[in-house]
Amino acid sequence: MSSSSQPSPLVLSPSDVLHTRLILTYLGLPTELIDLILDTASYWALITAHRSDEVVVRASDAYVDGHHHIVTSPSEPYADNRYITVAVPAYEGTRVRMVRFRLRSCDQGRSNNAQCRGTYKSTFSWFNVSIEVPSLTPRPSTIFPASRSSPPIPKHKRWFLQNNVHGSRNRRAHEIVWTADMDSGCQGHNTGGYVSTSEGTARKSSSVPSGDPGDELGGRNDEMTGSGTGLGFCQAVVPGSTIAVYACTQFSGWENHVWSAEVEVFCLV
Repeated sequence: MSSSSQPSPLVLSPSDVLHTRLILTYLGLPTELIDLILDTASYWALITAHRSDEVVVRASDAYVDGHHHIVTSPSEPYADNRYITVAVPAYEGTRVRMVRFRLRSCDQGRSNNAQCRGTYKSTFSWFNVSIEVPSLTPRPSTIFPASRSSPPIPKHKRWFLQNNVHGSRNRRAHEIVWTADMDSGCQGHNTGGYVSTSEGTARKSSSVPSGDPGDELGGRNDEMTGSGTGLGFCQAVVPGSTIAVYACTQFSGWENHVWSAEVEVFCLV
């Protein structure tokens, strides 16, 4: 993978990348060299999903999946707290190189914990992201040799993604980027914690974990950015799987107000 781990400025579809791979194959290049060329050029297919309607997740007496929650919306009730999904290409051998999440949200805007108010500490309004593994066999491709296998089923099917700021009604725009590393799995960083208020610029990660909900999932919460590390996430995505972002709350009085979310998945196919 390229040292910058940045995608190509070109917007490429899976068919674009497969067409280029086919040309390089006809030139007689081995698969390993083709992968290296495409990765070095960050020549990855881009799959995106966007949603921008308000949903409010409130803690209640309903007990589902280990957490109290109920979902309401200005237009209609929702059956669960899954806010947005994106499907990964089902071509055999597809590997995710980078995932970028953009979220606009806040909690209920009040808290009795003055020490944590305005920080990412001890907040029970957050986002998880899951990998929903398909039951069907990935679509075969005549370009890929049999040795180009898919990654194993993940140990964690759900990862902690992002906390809301504790006790703040200001809408915050967070951008979280998780990238695949061929040697050590997945390295995560929050490229922003960018805010849409006067608080201004990004807060950079110092990799200090907290005791918040992320500790129970794949990836831990960083107190400086409120973001999960995404450890192992990119490696765990298999061809044809679905990436889903969940808005979550826990304990009475906590809310998660979501205005929009976008997921960008960059794949080597």
